[in-house]
Amino acid sequence: MRYLWWSVGLLLLIGGCGGGDGAATTTTSPATFPTGVVRDWLDAVGSGDLRAIATAVDETSATVVIAAENGYTVGELAALLDGGLPEGVASSYWTSFESAFEEFRGIKMSSLVVGDFSPIEVDAGEFAAVELESPEGLAEVVTRRAADGRWRVDMVATFGPALVRTLRSTLDDAAADPDGAVVRAGYARSVLPALEAAVALDTGDTLLQSQLAAMRLLVGDQ
Repeated sequence: MRYLWWSVGLLLLIGGCGGGDGAATTTTSPATFPTGVVRDWLDAVGSGDLRAIATAVDETSATVVIAAENGYTVGELAALLDGGLPEGVASSYWTSFESAFEEFRGIKMSSLVVGDFSPIEVDAGEFAAVELESPEGLAEVVTRRAADGRWRVDMVATFGPALVRTLRSTLDDAAADPDGAVVRAGYARSVLPALEAAVALDTGDTLLQSQLAAMRLLVGDQ
């Protein structure tokens, strides 16, 4: 997992240092509030509950991030987008994520405190940034509301800025790959809207903006 440390480090570096103004939220319904699904996600990763993790995250977004961090080919990513993540792949990834987070940050993910959330204004979907609090400072996890009304953690919107060059490279490779259409459809459905939310969250990230513009051209009309 070549880029796992980037994502783990980003989880407590996105928001910089400081303290939140709002009261911490620990028990809210994920079907109603973005804060609830982030709490569920943190607890599920901490306990290794794969079923709860799968419920808490956007499946396509998580698949794309896992593929990027592992250096999967276009064909391998397309197979996952079509068939879903095998349990062994998901288990290995989330176990490594929790272990790396604890090693890198010195605390367990489940110990993070969920704070307030704020909507992210984009045309591509309904997103919200959820604040995390720890002794080291603040971070943000981005959530997305699905068609069923449930909020889910969006891995691309949260960690995509650190992986954007790899995401773009995969899309470049998809242009001449027989499985490229599957990947482009996945990007159109999940990745591009998530990156739009990431841009809205950090309007000063010019690299992300330029890579997103290029990816829109590569995806075309889907």
